[in-house]
Amino acid sequence: MLESLRKLVYIGLGAAAISRDKVKQAIDDMVSQGEVSADEGRKLYDDIMNRAEEEARSLNDRIKSQVRQYLTDAGVADRSQIEALAGRIDELERRIDQVVADMDKEQAQVP
Repeated sequence: MLESLRKLVYIGLGAAAISRDKVKQAIDDMVSQGEVSADEGRKLYDDIMNRAEEEARSLNDRIKSQVRQYLTDAGVADRSQIEALAGRIDELERRIDQVVADMDKEQAQVP
């Protein structure tokens, strides 16, 4: 029984690091040795995979957050700041085009 618990702990802790096949193989071994039933094995597998996926999502979120923080600390503009600057540039280009067009009209009117 202690060996089974040890295997479960290792499976639980290492689920993110080992492949689904290894987890399935370990659980299949436990089922074949009579340490858990087939239904318990399936539930255990599903629980471990769900936990591993949750951990992977959590790790991914932490990494994204850390990268955003590093970029902010480095002074790199984010998407909304870049879009705001692009809008300002578009507006300035429109104004310049209007000033140039007005100047061309004025020059065309001068004899």
